[in-house]
Amino acid sequence: MNKFNLVVFIQVLFFSCFSQASLISYGEFTTSLGDWHDASANGSVFAEDGVAKMAAGTGTSPYSSVLVLGDNGNFVFSDAVLIDSVNTLLNFDLWFFETEKDNAETGSSSFSDSISLAVYDSVDTGFDILMQNINVTALQTTFTLDLSALAGRYVAFSFELADENDGYNAVFALDNVFLSSATSVPEPASLLLFAALLIPALRRKHIV
Repeated sequence: MNKFNLVVFIQVLFFSCFSQASLISYGEFTTSLGDWHDASANGSVFAEDGVAKMAAGTGTSPYSSVLVLGDNGNFVFSDAVLIDSVNTLLNFDLWFFETEKDNAETGSSSFSDSISLAVYDSVDTGFDILMQNINVTALQTTFTLDLSALAGRYVAFSFELADENDGYNAVFALDNVFLSSATSVPEPASLLLFAALLIPALRRKHIV
């Protein structure tokens, strides 16, 4: 192999490896929460049966169970995640796991426990994104959030379970969290694509 062919081979190998590595999996939760942080208030987050489970706790709280990647819950962003220009789709599997009676709640609320995803920008709160009203069912479903508006920025991903005064504690399951390009999204049958919506900076709150 001459010098020119060797250089070409190395370049091809490099870009091939980069292409594969770009589909970074941030959450398979096979044995633990990995680099994710539990920033829950009265609830909890734990890895079980290869998935992350977010459980509401005794009483009520808008941030009962919180699972964060890229921050520790205090908005210091010491391990923020870069959204590059290629892999701008955030994919994750989310489903309702179970519910338990909570005797500390009166059941006066007409709202049920719900889960949302917040994407917090490490520098400018004007870039924060909130994914609310996620139609979570007992069927494991892949959701995709378009983060192309955040390309080149460092962020934190925060799954937040709001515990309402409905008399029950919900448990949600989360798995397969990863960034991908538009050409490598999951199968359409299990895909719900959400456009990114900017949220007011005033919504950001410390969650621990």
